[in-house]
Formats: sequence, structure tokens, C-alpha cells
Amino acid sequence: MIRKRLRCGENEVSIVRRTIVNHLRIGYLSGAGHVSDRAIFRFIRDAGEELYEIILHGQADRMATHFYGAATGKGQDRMVRRILDFRRKAAGRKGLKKLLNGNDIMNSLGLKEGPLIGKLLRHVEEEAALGRLKTREEALNCASKALDRMGKKVLN
Repeated sequence: MIRKRLRCGENEVSIVRRTIVNHLRIGYLSGAGHVSDRAIFRFIRDAGEELYEIILHGQADRMATHFYGAATGKGQDRMVRRILDFRRKAAGRKGLKKLLNGNDIMNSLGLKEGPLIGKLLRHVEEEAALGRLKTREEALNCASKALDRMGKKVLN
């Protein structure tokens, strides 16, 4: 509907959709009690390049709904700081550079092309962003262990 009425391209529609879908997540995270680094990473990953726009939209929504003095505001502000701190630290890690690609996983673990490869790559990327992986060998080992946990057999 947005695309036709405003004559937007698919990319613009995708940005608007991602912003709307994710802007309340900061509030949910701030109200959840203990929030793991993994949850923070997943929010950042899902937000993609629109992270700052999503944060601004979420803050504007909260302020429009509850104004500045709301109790939720302080918790949400702390969560925004935590998200931005995590992103800054993760961006400085070597782990955010791709340690593996799909061919590495397929060749090393004897797997065929398919959605499982993407799932393993996302898992390895998450562990690297959390600072748990630094080398290609650690990443391959992580993918192999994840495959075992999924109940799949390594063919090699």
C-alpha cells in the first residue's frame, strides 16, 4: 500500500517495515529484567542499517506516548546506551569480519547447499560478535558443534 500510494521503491518499503516492526523492541528489552548480550546482538542484527532510525523512532514513540517523566523512559534510555555500547565494542572486534563463508562450511563439514548453511553462518556470526570466536578454526569448530546440537551428522 505504501509503495503504490507514495510511489516508493521496494527498498524504501523494506526500511519503513523494519523500522515499524522493531521500534518497540527497545521498550520490551528494557522491561525484560536481565537482557543477555545475545539478545542485544539479535536486535542490532535485525535492525540492520536502520539501527539509529529505529532507536530514534522508538524514543519518539515513547516520548509522545508517555512524555519525558515516564518510569519507562529511564530504563529505555539505559537500554539504548547499552545497545550503542555493545555495537561500538562489537564493531571493534575482529569477529565482525567474516571468519567463514558458506563454501567454507560446506567443504569443511561435508554439507550441501541449503538453508542449514545460512543458519550455521548466522550462529557463527553471533558468537563472533559476542567475542567468543577469533579465528577461522574456532569458527569451524563452532559450526560443527552447532550442527551436532541440531542432530545433524558431519559427513567428513
